[in-house]
Amino acid sequence: MKCLLCEKINLKIICNACDNSIKITPKKRIDFDDFAIYSFFDYQSVEYLLKSKYSLIGSRIYKILARKAYLHFKNEVHSNFNDIDIYGIGIDDKVSKFYSHSGIIVKEFSKIFKPLFGALIANNDIHYAGKSLEYRQNNKKGFIYKGKNDITAVLLDDIITTGLSIKEAREKLLEHNVNVLFALTLSDARF
Repeated sequence: MKCLLCEKINLKIICNACDNSIKITPKKRIDFDDFAIYSFFDYQSVEYLLKSKYSLIGSRIYKILARKAYLHFKNEVHSNFNDIDIYGIGIDDKVSKFYSHSGIIVKEFSKIFKPLFGALIANNDIHYAGKSLEYRQNNKKGFIYKGKNDITAVLLDDIITTGLSIKEAREKLLEHNVNVLFALTLSDARF
């Protein structure tokens, strides 16, 4: 097998040298109602990897990125959450092409946040990749929440662009008395 990035012969999908070259560049965005959204990777440097979610190999790539993000978060912030029950909820956590990209992120963060797999699903099968803000505003995801009520949670997703999906997801969770502390995304496409 070859490394996906440098194409050198390797047993891993991304060799150690290339894995080490994928740098964490944490960013914080404050959106609607002073809600904090944290991201871990510079979008331009991992765009190729993030687009792998549309292929079968994406599950392995997302596991690598999610693990790196989890380890950074654990080392920088985790101790603040030791005595609190906080749930991790993936945005539109449903299986597509044999895996759920947000489910992989939820699983990697499950040592910190209690995972609620498949709890927040889009009722409308709409994809926003490459779409305008106007299209996104006119075509909402229509989230359905099937998880626990009256809990504290963190939203998890792969990419934030306009923030509309996170906003809509948060509003749906608030209807179920879910206190959403913040959101974690692998990357922010705006930066």
